[in-house]
Amino acid sequence: MKKILTLTLIFFYLFSNGQNLNGYKYVYVETLKYKRDNTNRVLTDYFEISENVKESFKKMDFIVLNDLSDVPNELKNNLGLLLTCSISHTNVVFDDETINLTLINNNKDIVGKYTGVGKNFNRAIKKVFYEISKSRYEFDQNKTPDIQVSSTEKELKEYFDKANLEPLEGIYKSYESRLIGHLILAIKKYEKGYKAILIESENKNWLAGEIKATLKPTSIKNLYLTKWYTDYKLLDETFTKIENGGFLSVELRNSKNGQKEISKFVKTYPFLENKPENLDVSIKSTGSGFFISKDGLIATNAHIVQNANEINIIINNNSEKFNYKAKVVLLDNQNDVALLKIDDSSFFTLDNIPYSLIEKAEIGEKVYTIGYPLNNFMGENYKVTDGIISSLTGIADDVRYYQTTVPLQPGNSGGPLFNSSGNIIGITSSRLNGKAIGIEVENVNYAIKISYLLNLYKMLPDSKKLDTTLTSSNEKLQDQVKILKDFICLIKVN
Repeated sequence: MKKILTLTLIFFYLFSNGQNLNGYKYVYVETLKYKRDNTNRVLTDYFEISENVKESFKKMDFIVLNDLSDVPNELKNNLGLLLTCSISHTNVVFDDETINLTLINNNKDIVGKYTGVGKNFNRAIKKVFYEISKSRYEFDQNKTPDIQVSSTEKELKEYFDKANLEPLEGIYKSYESRLIGHLILAIKKYEKGYKAILIESENKNWLAGEIKATLKPTSIKNLYLTKWYTDYKLLDETFTKIENGGFLSVELRNSKNGQKEISKFVKTYPFLENKPENLDVSIKSTGSGFFISKDGLIATNAHIVQNANEINIIINNNSEKFNYKAKVVLLDNQNDVALLKIDDSSFFTLDNIPYSLIEKAEIGEKVYTIGYPLNNFMGENYKVTDGIISSLTGIADDVRYYQTTVPLQPGNSGGPLFNSSGNIIGITSSRLNGKAIGIEVENVNYAIKISYLLNLYKMLPDSKKLDTTLTSSNEKLQDQVKILKDFICLIKVN
């Protein structure tokens, strides 16, 4: 009886594993990486075990993909055909070596785990594939699993437009995310949790429609237990926090040094659904600006205040917030420069303006801006970002602009571009739209040269020498910001 039971179990094991593998046609083998016990250094596959595993899969008649940047149309249309193989290699310095293979499908289900032990890694690999061969692999598309996600951005947007969404659901784009680079995800509810579905990535190991992370609620509001899959599809268990209805923060481990870093995302779709309760939909536009005179003259971008019915100027100096009405004095739409004037009886003359307007700059010069990016979500406290001047001209060598690496977000427009001495050399204006030119771009932003503001100022009938102060500060950036922030304002237009 025991023998019959044992044979039955063996037959069931072989049959069920064969069922599991037969629905898959393609295999992507991840590059094996080693992490030393006493350091955070990660070493790549110097025994070329990954290549050995690839050849073994080819002998089984799997189609092996070297990377996921250029895949067959058949696979693009049916991600269920793909298996991802991760490898571990242990006991490297001892007599017997162990090779472990884990096969995962695009639902992040583990299809199979296989282990081989041998006197060397070649023998261990042979034993692994001897175990896999017992599945009697033969591709059968009728056994290909269904992928449980909407794989296109269009389908996901259609879902978000029609469904009664949870606050977490929507499309998110990465920013201030050094570890993960450019990434667009759609977070969608599934059963008791959520799945983060990849829409767009600069990483060649990932395809649109794959599951980048799974999230489950915790007992703490807006905090989610997260299983995040790294660039090489290794699991990193962490937490995700959502703030102000549209900002995600994910704590991820840097594989190079083992340190944890925060990666951030902003919700880009749907636009008005699940907005913060304090979001004022009457606001047409917001931006930043800066004072150029003690009596309340403000410089900004023309596109921010064009066709304004009402302009509000908000100054936040940490200890107190001031709100003033303002009016447009002059507009230069061609060069995107505007001059505003405080028009409010509660406004009193400012102290001396602690910077000057400088018409000279050099490539490679360090610069920074103070402004109010994405203030509907990020709040009304000023934000500081820095970079360098990367060109003295803009798009198509437009001489009106500087090109910089200072990160800009909606709401930064109209803010000051400071040099390292704390003097203003330009007005932050725009970012290069990668989608418009069909190329993914990073750190390409533009500022209008200050000479165009000075030209506009000279057109005022009562213009006089600006009461600004030329500085030659050697103070640290944080010390400069403490002085300059009180002269930078948030502009809200109704």
